[in-house]
Amino acid sequence: MTTPIADADRARWAIFYASPWRHEAYWAQMTGVPVARLRELWQAGQLQGVVFEQQLYFPHYSFCQDGPHPLLAQLLAHGGKPGWNLARWFIRPHALLDGAWPLTWWREQPLAVIEAWQHDRHQVANRPG
Repeated sequence: MTTPIADADRARWAIFYASPWRHEAYWAQMTGVPVARLRELWQAGQLQGVVFEQQLYFPHYSFCQDGPHPLLAQLLAHGGKPGWNLARWFIRPHALLDGAWPLTWWREQPLAVIEAWQHDRHQVANRPG
């Protein structure tokens, strides 16, 4: 028998394995953006990240060659917030993306991913009750 905490931990590990996630210090070194600035962007809801085992991690899709991915801030501006729910959303099949994960479309067609996110946020906002 598993506990809800054990199930949640397993789900979080699955998310980490589905998409490369790295510690904030790694991204600071790779992008030249100071850790303090990465944290500011995350806290302001402009950068996807999660706290796991008391450490802040960012997925590779939060960044492009020049640093934080500017379109991710645009996606987040349409509602929701950085964290586990968004992390799960990126690795779930989506009908508007031909049944593919948003993650697989992000690099080549980020505007389609943003459109799918907007659609989902609109559905949540207009849910009865």
